[in-house]
Amino acid sequence: MGIQKIKFFRIHVDLKNPKTFPSGFVDHKALALVTESEILAHEKEDDLAWKSVITTAIKPNRT
Repeated sequence: MGIQKIKFFRIHVDLKNPKTFPSGFVDHKALALVTESEILAHEKEDDLAWKSVITTAIKPNRT
């Protein structure tokens, strides 16, 4: 199962004005796929950053 390309569009919402809240159909399955793929991408970035920190950290001098 591959990830399908999904067309995104930006919306602007004024949290103090409920009339600006979006309404309509939300494809929850597509939303969940995007969210999961984004989470996985960020986890990989975090893992690489942590690995870099560990490998470049100054090790204590034990003599």
